[in-house]
Amino acid sequence: MGTYRIMVTGATGYIGINMISKILQEYDNVNVIAAVRSQEQVNKLQKLFNDDARLSFELGELPNHVWKISNIDILIHTAGILNRKDPIKLFQINVDGTRQLLEKAKEAKVKRFIYMSSQSVYGTKGTSLWHEEMPAHPEVLYAESKYAGELLCMKEAFSTLQTVILRVARVYGDGLFTYQGILPHYYAGCVAKKEPIPIFTYNKNSVNYIHISDLTEAISKVISTLKLPNKLLLNIGGDRAYTNLELGHICQNVAEFCQCEKPSLLFIKKHIQASQALSMDITKAKKYLDWSPTTTMEEGMIQLIKARIDVID
Repeated sequence: MGTYRIMVTGATGYIGINMISKILQEYDNVNVIAAVRSQEQVNKLQKLFNDDARLSFELGELPNHVWKISNIDILIHTAGILNRKDPIKLFQINVDGTRQLLEKAKEAKVKRFIYMSSQSVYGTKGTSLWHEEMPAHPEVLYAESKYAGELLCMKEAFSTLQTVILRVARVYGDGLFTYQGILPHYYAGCVAKKEPIPIFTYNKNSVNYIHISDLTEAISKVISTLKLPNKLLLNIGGDRAYTNLELGHICQNVAEFCQCEKPSLLFIKKHIQASQALSMDITKAKKYLDWSPTTTMEEGMIQLIKARIDVID
């Protein structure tokens, strides 16, 4: 691969910032343009990456001040919001913002557009093993906005823009700007703080998780794989799905490796609902990218617990 210029939107978000870190660590022949909203974010990233000369910045914001795109080989679009309280703003940023970005990328002759979508577009109905050919059934506004972005990427108007859509499982793992309040991070915090782990018995759904390092490796494969179809939709997920109870048992099993007490499980009984296994078929990603997730949930949980211990100490 020759010298590439890669733009990353959502550069200060969990996925975006860890992707920038991955690129700077593994590629000497790549310049990264971080699409940010403010000078404050520029200062934060410059400090974090020690003023790396390969990292530059473009100021802008979706949807009204879309970043300038010039001489970009690959654009990784991770920017978006989850705001459920303001559906108008959500669709303006996640949908209209994506449309404007696609138009600018097409005009600038970007070689490859990578769109970060979500497993949530599948909804919770139908088969328990999601594959790319099954119809989408988004059930919440965020999922609807991500699916609308997918449809934009596939439009005939952008047929000349090579696009890879990644439907990503729930991301976890110790990394830059890690979210601490969601599973399985919350359970890791319980172990570190010597608190019981709450197991909601009404929620027997199993959820597919992917470690942040496995996700950034998959995106890296999309960057480096030279021959891909002009329009490609891929599931990016972990090895399998896990229930809350399984995560709790994993925390109990790995606690000793983190020099922690074995946590107790606190069962919270509420209304029982039908259980569903929400898992992803990643066969296509393995085929096209020569990629598979390598971080086990046990390994990922150990990392999370140790990271939480360091914060508490």
